[in-house]
Amino acid sequence: MDFVSIGLIVLSFAMFFGFIKFCEIVIDDQGSGKS
Repeated sequence: MDFVSIGLIVLSFAMFFGFIKFCEIVIDDQGSGKS
């Protein structure tokens, strides 16, 4: 594998976990009754 494919895999994992963390933060904000 070359560095481009490795970089794309790492980037996709980073975006995936970042999206999950973002959803958890949004759900926690809605559940705490701040809005």
